[in-house]
Amino acid sequence: MWISDFIADTHLLSHTAAGVYIRLFWAAVSAQEHVADDPAYIVKLIAITQKDWTRYREELIDFGVLELIDGRLYDRRAQKAIDEFRKASNRNKGNVESRYATPAKDVHLKDAAS
Repeated sequence: MWISDFIADTHLLSHTAAGVYIRLFWAAVSAQEHVADDPAYIVKLIAITQKDWTRYREELIDFGVLELIDGRLYDRRAQKAIDEFRKASNRNKGNVESRYATPAKDVHLKDAAS
């Protein structure tokens, strides 16, 4: 996430709502999926009261930072990070497979005692 993009997208949010958003973003990217819209889970994740979560959830949705899709709090920035991670992971998997596809040369180290 670029700082300038984050500021542009969240400058109208309250400071607390911006902090709540950051934690949701981190949770989504870390889990590689969007956070379920489950208040019991989210209040523990963010360490926030149910009343405050209800208020900030509304704020985040109203300002278009999050969208509610199929019971999950969809975050387009988190999706971009998830997609980039998966792409890099697949690329790295291919690199590892090609690196070890050819048999290693049989190298014997001389006995240090001799």
